[in-house]
Amino acid sequence: DLREFYKNVDEVIVAEVIEELDTEYLNLGEIDEILFCLPYSKYFIKVKDVIKGDIKEEYIVLAQDGGLSYDGKYYVLAENDKLLNKGNEYLLFIFNQPDGSYLISGENSNIQINEKSRFYDIDSIKQYFDEK
Repeated sequence: DLREFYKNVDEVIVAEVIEELDTEYLNLGEIDEILFCLPYSKYFIKVKDVIKGDIKEEYIVLAQDGGLSYDGKYYVLAENDKLLNKGNEYLLFIFNQPDGSYLISGENSNIQINEKSRFYDIDSIKQYFDEK
């Protein structure tokens, strides 16, 4: 349930992806000379509206759990998750990290905002989360 997810995250914002940055890899170790890494895709985003939380900056760097594998052969993503795309606007459900960075992770952590979406503007978003 999206409202339950909303309760469990630290920040919910409307943002535009300005630039796709790099991918960082968390090294999980090696088995039989095969390196296992978790990709984290990084983005430079413009914060357009804060629905929940305390983000004050107009621009932030955001990490997404998932991305191109370390060997570049395939994508690693949670089931039903999608990578962000430059130029698109999203409703982002963010987990604050201990080091002060921002992370989105999993299905429903990003929902594209457009006329075909349930969330097509800021009023539709606020109305949905204000409903009981």
